[in-house]
Amino acid sequence: MAKTEYATKPPNTPNMPPGVPYIIGNEAAERFSFYGMRSILIVDAPAQKQE
Repeated sequence: MAKTEYATKPPNTPNMPPGVPYIIGNEAAERFSFYGMRSILIVDAPAQKQE
């Protein structure tokens, strides 16, 4: 039998959990990608329509 104790609640730390910077970085990358693609399409879509 396994004698490992499983965590039943998050650790009580004074700082933010260690995974939060990755979540924030991922959100920033998604927003950068979304708004970058949006700006490219806003510039390129009218040019494609006129052709």
